[in-house]
Amino acid sequence: FQLTFCGTATTIISGAVAERMRFGGYLIIALFVSAGIYPVIGHWIWGGKFEGHPSGWLQQMGFLDFAGATVVHSTAGWVALAAILIIGPRHGRFTTPCKTIKGHNLPLSALGLFLLSVGWLGFNGGSITSDSQSLPLVLVNTTLASSAAGIIALVYAWRATGRPNAISVINGILAGLVAITASAPFMTPATSLLVGAGGGLICMLTTRLLEHWRLDDVIGAIPTHACAGVWGTVALALLGNIEEWGTGHDRLTQVGVQLTGSLSCFIWAFGVSFLVLRILHQFVPLRVSPEEEHLGLNMTEHGESTALLDLLGEMDAHRAGGDFSQTVSIEPHTEVGQIATEYNRVLNRVNDEIQNREHAIQALQENRDEIRLIIEHALDGIIGINLEGIVTTWNPQAANIFGWPQERIIGQSLTNAIIPPQYRKAHAEGLQRFAATKQGTIVNQRLTLTALHHHGHEFPIELTIIPISQGSTYSFYAFVRDLTEQQRTEEALQQETNLMQLVQHVAIAANEATSVNEAFQASLDRICAFTGWPVAHVYFREDEQAINLTPSTLWHLDNPEDFHIFRKLTQQTTFSAGVGLPGRVLERKRAVWISDITQDPNFPRAHMADELGIRGGFAFPVMIGNAVMSILEFFSRSVEPPNPRLLDIMEIIGTQLGRVLERKRGELARQESDARIRG
Repeated sequence: FQLTFCGTATTIISGAVAERMRFGGYLIIALFVSAGIYPVIGHWIWGGKFEGHPSGWLQQMGFLDFAGATVVHSTAGWVALAAILIIGPRHGRFTTPCKTIKGHNLPLSALGLFLLSVGWLGFNGGSITSDSQSLPLVLVNTTLASSAAGIIALVYAWRATGRPNAISVINGILAGLVAITASAPFMTPATSLLVGAGGGLICMLTTRLLEHWRLDDVIGAIPTHACAGVWGTVALALLGNIEEWGTGHDRLTQVGVQLTGSLSCFIWAFGVSFLVLRILHQFVPLRVSPEEEHLGLNMTEHGESTALLDLLGEMDAHRAGGDFSQTVSIEPHTEVGQIATEYNRVLNRVNDEIQNREHAIQALQENRDEIRLIIEHALDGIIGINLEGIVTTWNPQAANIFGWPQERIIGQSLTNAIIPPQYRKAHAEGLQRFAATKQGTIVNQRLTLTALHHHGHEFPIELTIIPISQGSTYSFYAFVRDLTEQQRTEEALQQETNLMQLVQHVAIAANEATSVNEAFQASLDRICAFTGWPVAHVYFREDEQAINLTPSTLWHLDNPEDFHIFRKLTQQTTFSAGVGLPGRVLERKRAVWISDITQDPNFPRAHMADELGIRGGFAFPVMIGNAVMSILEFFSRSVEPPNPRLLDIMEIIGTQLGRVLERKRGELARQESDARIRG
C-alpha cells in the first residue's frame, strides 16, 4: 500500500516537468524522492500508525492525515515546485501574451480523471485500518468533495474566461479529491462539500498565480496536489468532527498542529529537493536542449518516431534544401500516406512549373538582343529590379501603366515608386528573405495586386515575378498588366446583368400574381432583396383625377419592429404633387433619388427618419398611359449617391407594373360587368 502511495508521488512529479526533463534526470528524482523525501515525511506522520505505537514526531503531536493529502500529494507538489524552478518553463510557454500549450488528447485526459476518481475511492477506502463502519462515510465524502470542487472550478473558469473549460474542471475535481484525502472520515457530507469547494477554488487561484510568476507546471501538480493538500490538511482542524480526531486537542490547537505539519513537509520536501537538484543540475543537466525539446522527447530520449514525424522530416528537408526533385516516402493505407501522396503531386506540379520557368529564363539569356526588342515592344509592362529593390529595367509599357518616365525611374527604389505604403514593409522583408534563403513566397506565380500610380492613386494590376540568377546575385523581372479597364468592364457587365435579371424576375412575379396587391408586394420584395434596402412602400391614386396619393397597406420591412413608427406616420400622411418624395414623383412623372432624406427640406418625415436611422431614398412611378397611378418608394440605412442606371431600370419596372395594373383592372371590370349581366 505504501509502495503504491510512493509511486503516486513520483508520478505526480513527472507530470509537472513533462516535455523538457531528461528521462535519466527523472529517474534520479524518482529514486531520490522514494529513498529520501517520502520515507522521512511518511515516518513523521504515519510512523508506527499500524502498530499502534506512534513513533513519528508529528504523529505524536497529534497531526492527522487520513490518506496522504500531505504525505503523498503536498510532498509531490513541493518537489515538483523545486524541479520546475530549476529546469525552467517549456520553450514558448511564456511568450507575450502568455501562450497556453494545449494538451494532446482531451478525451484521454477526461478518461484518466474517471479512472483516478474510481481509484481514489480505493485509496481513501483502503486507508481505513479498523473501523469498517466509517467506510460508507469516507466514500460519500470523497465523492461529494470532488463534485463540489469540479463545480467551483467550472464556475471560476467560466467567469474568468467567458466560457467553460474542461481542463479546469478536471484539475478542480482532482483538487477536491486531494483536499478530502486528509479528512474523509472526520467530515460530515456538508463539511466535505466545503472542503472540496475550497480545494477547487484554491487550485484555480494558485494556477493563475503560477502563470503570473511564469512557473510552467504542465499538469497543475502544485495547485492541484500541493496547495489543495495544504488546504485539506488545515480544513480537517477547521471543519472536522473533534470527537473523531482522538488527539485530545481543541480546534485551535489542532489548527496549529496541522499548520506545523504542513510547513514541516514544505521545508523538507521543497528545501532538500531544491538543494539537491540544484547541485545535481550543475553536474548532470536535468533538462534537454532546445533542439531536443523541439523534436520531442519520444524521439530524442527514446529513439521512437512515427510516420508523421518521418514525413515532416522529409518535408523540412525539402524546405531547407530547395530540391523538390525527390518525392517523399509513402506509408501505404494510412492517413499519413494520403498526405504524402498529395504532397508528391504538389511536388510534381512545382517541378513542372520550375522547369518551365527555367527553360524560359535560359531562352531569354541566350537571345539578349531579341529579348531587348521584346521588352521594348511588349504590351505588358516589364520591370526589372535587383536584390536591393533598385529598378534596372523599365519598358515603355511600364511607363504608360505607372506614369513614371524611364529616365526618372531607372536607378531609383521601386518601393517608394509603385508600391502602396501599406505593402512596403512586406516588400522589403521579402527581398531580405530571398537574399538569405533564395526562396520567395510570391515568385513564379500570377497574382492580382494593388499598385501605386505616379499621380498618387491606387489601381489593380496582374503581376508575375520571376527571379533570375546572375552568378552570385539575383535579379527579379515582373510582368505587369493594368486591370483597371478590365475590372471596370467586368463590374459594369455584372451590374447590367443583375439589373436585367431584376427586371425579368419582377416581370415574372408580377404577371404570375393573382391580384394587384400580390404583384406589387412581390415587386417590393425583389427590389429590396436586390438593393439591400430595408424599407419599401406603395402609394395608389384612386383615379387619374385624384389630387393626393393614398398610402397602401403594402410594405416591405426587414425588421417591422424597428420601423413601425415610420410606417404608422406614413399611413397617416397623404401627399399631393410636389410634396415629399412621392409627391415629387407624382409631379415629375419620373423616378426621383434623394441621397440623404434627413437633409432634404421637402421631406415631411425627415425627423422621424433621422431618429430611425433611415437615410437614402428613391421612388418611381407606375404609369398607365400618361397618368401616374401608383408610386413605389424605397429607403436605405446609409447615405446613397444617385444611381441613374438603377432609376432607369426602376422606370422600366414601373412601366411593366403599369401594364399589369391596367390588365388587372380590366379583368376586374369585365368580371363586374359579367356579374351585372348575369344578375
